Amino acid sequence: MRLIVALAAIAFGVSGAAQTRPSSPIAQAKAKAKLDSLVADPRRDAKETIAETDTLLGVFKAANALCDLAETNGIRSTSYSDLGVYDSAMACAHRVFRVWTPGCDSAILLRGYVALSRLYIGLGDNHAVDSICNTGLALWRNGWAATNLRNSLLTNKAIAAAHMGTCPERQQVSASSAITPGFRGTSKLNRMRTRT
Repeated sequence: MRLIVALAAIAFGVSGAAQTRPSSPIAQAKAKAKLDSLVADPRRDAKETIAETDTLLGVFKAANALCDLAETNGIRSTSYSDLGVYDSAMACAHRVFRVWTPGCDSAILLRGYVALSRLYIGLGDNHAVDSICNTGLALWRNGWAATNLRNSLLTNKAIAAAHMGTCPERQQVSASSAITPGFRGTSKLNRMRTRT
C-alpha cells in the first residue's frame, strides 16, 4: 500500500517535503523582502533572477502565498523571455493568471500581461502583442499611481505597432517620450529606432 501511495505521489508531482514542512514565518518574510527587491529593480539580470526565484517559489508555495507566487511567476516569465526560453516564459505567464486571485494586487495581473506581451514580442507575433497590451491597459484605472508595468504595456504595444507598420512617425515619437527612464522596454525601443 505504501508503494502505491509513493508511486502516486511521484506520478502527480507531489513532494513529500513540500507537504510536511510548512514555510516558516522567517523564511516567508525573507522571501517576501527578496521579491520586493526584485520588483523594485527593473534592470535585474535574467539568469540571476531565475536562480533567485527558484527558492522563492518553494517558500511561497509551502506558505500558500498565492499573490506572491503569482508575482514571482510573472518576474520569472519576463526573465525567461529575456533569455529566449519561450516555453518556460509561457508556462510562468500562464501560472500568473491561474494563481492570481481577486484578493491580490491588480499590479500582479498587469505583470502577467506584460510577461505575455514580452513573450510574444520575442516570438514576433505583433498582433498578439497588440491584443494582450490592449487587454492589460483596459484594466488600468485613472487615479492609480504611475507604474513601470503600464509603461511596459504602452511600449510593447508601440513596438508591435512599429513592427506592423501601423504606428505613424508622430505617434512613435510621442510614445517613446512618454517612457519612464530605466524601465525594461526602453532598450528594445532604442534598438528598434536605430534599425529604421
